Amino acid sequence: MPVQPISFGLESRPGRFGPEGGATLENTFIEQMSGDAKGPVAIYCRPGLDTFATLTGSGGFRGGISLGPYGYVVSGPLVDKIDSAGAVTNVGSFVGSSPVIMARNRKAATPQIAMVSDGTRAIIENDTVSPITDTDLPPPNGVCYIGGYFVFSISDGRYFWTSIDEGTAVDALDFASAEANPDGLVGVIERTQEIILLGERTTEFHALTGSSSVFERVSQTTIQLGWLSGAAVKSLNGIPIGPASDGTVRMLSNYSPERISTHEVERDIRSLADPGSLTAMTFSMDGHQYYCLNSMTWTWVCDLLTRKWFQWKSYGLSRWRAEGFVKIDDKNVVGSYDSAVLYEVNPDGQADAGDALVWKLKSGAIGAYPNRVIADELYLEFIPGVGLNSSDEHESDPKVMLRVSSDDGKTWSDEMTAPLGGIGEYQTEVSFRNLGISGREGFRFEVSVSAPVSRALLRGALRYTEARP
Repeated sequence: MPVQPISFGLESRPGRFGPEGGATLENTFIEQMSGDAKGPVAIYCRPGLDTFATLTGSGGFRGGISLGPYGYVVSGPLVDKIDSAGAVTNVGSFVGSSPVIMARNRKAATPQIAMVSDGTRAIIENDTVSPITDTDLPPPNGVCYIGGYFVFSISDGRYFWTSIDEGTAVDALDFASAEANPDGLVGVIERTQEIILLGERTTEFHALTGSSSVFERVSQTTIQLGWLSGAAVKSLNGIPIGPASDGTVRMLSNYSPERISTHEVERDIRSLADPGSLTAMTFSMDGHQYYCLNSMTWTWVCDLLTRKWFQWKSYGLSRWRAEGFVKIDDKNVVGSYDSAVLYEVNPDGQADAGDALVWKLKSGAIGAYPNRVIADELYLEFIPGVGLNSSDEHESDPKVMLRVSSDDGKTWSDEMTAPLGGIGEYQTEVSFRNLGISGREGFRFEVSVSAPVSRALLRGALRYTEARP
């Protein structure tokens, strides 16, 4: 009986219709292994979430920013200041329910934070929220900071800038426009000494001049591609990333928008009734750099280290609960899309604030087309002996769960389990026997672990017998 190494893929690629698709990886990330390792990659469970603070607001995370050792977060209609111990102080209010774009300046002694949401604008200074009442500033839809100036984008294609280090003062003549196309703006973002004007159909780059003109367009750099949502364009290491007007996800490391999305991500974007509602966040952890794209019904995460995409979900939801990111001292903190709770992202966490974190892999088709396959035994090599010293059997004697499909995922078997190994049981081997006979399409295997223990799949193999169609 031959033994065939099998793969659960490198990223989530479920396919357009299903039968032609590859693997589906939920709540995972991968790391490339060295040449002498057991396999080319290890498939790990994503970071968990630990409850960090409860905000004074009554709604989900709308926006956040770091200032010194503190974070400032808008939740529902309220603005809170949070320290590294999770202590929360309300500093004011900011009406609305839409995402809030925030930027800070370098004003001496009392740096200012500008906030923009659906035309409403305000400044946080000395832990007090005050509206920007200067009537020379039209209702903005975005804000960034560059060279001493707050720059506000306006939906009609103009952008205004403030006085140096004073976010409440705007001169009626201190504005310019995106010139290439009258398509309006969905936002603005900074990159080194430039601002990037995020149009609906085009993108322009305007450079800080250091002269009386303040900004001027960088010639021959205009891109004939716009952006779906200003709230979903985020920077990582100074490089903007976001959903473009053609339904792809693009990265602007230079003046050419590099496509980084897969067809699966793009289909989910296309399926949205309102792609303008997309939000995103970026963060780095343990050498991985994540761009997380959120809708109300799904979360796609790209690890920019590997350029692979994964689907992250919270228990009982079709999306990850996390919404927005803010660094608070040395803590990586995210909000919740539907509640006034902050979580610390824990790279060693195996649960989401008490909820199960289900790590799940679905393989692509495995077989010997056009022959059918009799699956005698499936071998899965995990890191063994990861059970915890606990009175809870789910933790002390964790299990690997398996479901099998012999018809390309149309139907699935009942769930089978195998031990992953209690504490110190390092010789535990995970295998499943007598899994039946496939159709010509071959088998698909679904492997999952819900126990809050360390999870990593190193390699798999199938011992099988071929049978004629």
